Amino acid sequence: MKRIFGDSYLDDIKNSIVSGSFDGAAVMMGANNSVATRYLDLQPKMMITHASAHNLELVWSHATKEVPYVLHIAEVLSVSFNLISGSLKATHALKEITKSIEQSIVSLKALHGIRWLRSQQRAIHSLLTDWLALVLYCEEISLVRVGIKLSSLSSRCEFIDLPITISVEGAEKRGYVVECVSPPDVNVVDEEFKIRLISSRVRNHEYILTKNEVIVRLAHGKQEELKKIAEWDLYISLTQYRLVITLHFLLDIEAELAQLSLTFQTENNAPSDMVHGFERTLDKVRLLKDTDGDALSRFKAKFDESTELFEGIYLEDYKEGKEMFDLDRVLLIVATEEYVFILYSVKLHC
Repeated sequence: MKRIFGDSYLDDIKNSIVSGSFDGAAVMMGANNSVATRYLDLQPKMMITHASAHNLELVWSHATKEVPYVLHIAEVLSVSFNLISGSLKATHALKEITKSIEQSIVSLKALHGIRWLRSQQRAIHSLLTDWLALVLYCEEISLVRVGIKLSSLSSRCEFIDLPITISVEGAEKRGYVVECVSPPDVNVVDEEFKIRLISSRVRNHEYILTKNEVIVRLAHGKQEELKKIAEWDLYISLTQYRLVITLHFLLDIEAELAQLSLTFQTENNAPSDMVHGFERTLDKVRLLKDTDGDALSRFKAKFDESTELFEGIYLEDYKEGKEMFDLDRVLLIVATEEYVFILYSVKLHC
């Protein structure tokens, strides 16, 4: 600092600096030769504190570790980012898919350990924005690699007369696609088809399946080959009910914590502002235990419990996923509340 700013700058520090707030990295607050210790050498009476916004990042990081499934979600976020961002071909394909389904695209975001709260919030938001396109991309790439030329993006005419096996009354029955029963202007992913069984012994020999259900049935016979494909593994993860609903719930919690972080970063904060920020956040987080936030409400409005479809895609393990989410929801709220309260106690009552 002396070399860059000169002696006058150091004199100003000695005479006027009162406190400094840094993140918890060793280079900033370490006991030996850190930025904080250098300031203390200039002004020993200076008050050094760990930045509240960075503390909040650690609070959220610790809270999410209390719920093992959130660690799985972090892995899915990382795999999704690496799969697309690491390939120009994949990025281009994803953009083309978003055009075909008439949706906007947001570049997938990476997770960062230092700014865990903000980076996870951005990563989840971008994944949910691109969720349908990413699912369709993984589906199409995987099916092509095992010799299946159809996907959810294929035109309806390509499905006509397609042989298919479906489960009827616990038994596998052979049939074929008769026609598409959806109006011409329906979204390509939401199309439905009439299936006619070959056997005449079945009482009801005609069934209606969504396009995604037809694709799932086609993929059923190629499971062993599909297991070896990374894109299919991601497809399976992205189409789990528990994962999708938890992603939306995490957004709601992170939105409340982000507001508290902004409070910490506001200039000229009074102690009363900090108290109000903490109390508001604790109240809002507790409320999410029984009341759905904006993101979770949007998911539930789009998810059809009778068909278990979300944006035209069948979500796996609905009943079990719902039960596990209900448990995760309480556990995550309790952990977040506990860690935020600890931070509150340390910052305002030490």
